[in-house]
Amino acid sequence: MIIDFHSHICPDKIAAKVAAKMKADEIYSCGPFTLQGLLAHMGRCGIDKIVTFCVAERAQVVRPSNDFIISITDNKIIGLGTIRPDFEDPTGEIKRLKGKGIKGIKFNS
Repeated sequence: MIIDFHSHICPDKIAAKVAAKMKADEIYSCGPFTLQGLLAHMGRCGIDKIVTFCVAERAQVVRPSNDFIISITDNKIIGLGTIRPDFEDPTGEIKRLKGKGIKGIKFNS
């Protein structure tokens, strides 16, 4: 079994903007950050499972990012929640993620 243990994803509505920012910052990426792109990457590379998360650059996007991860997590996609130190209720959010079956957290600073 092949598992890609580090990938990034975001909702389709912001994926192109994120990809453009990374390109402008000269940060290499191998995909468009969309679910469809992630699944295509898995197919091209023979990946059986993938661990993925959203990068939350502001506290206001922590919960929407986690909602998206919850919505895509399945037997092939292992979604990690995200928490920031300035998020208003990190303990509550971690409990919510655990209750939704999310197995891990990515801490963003």
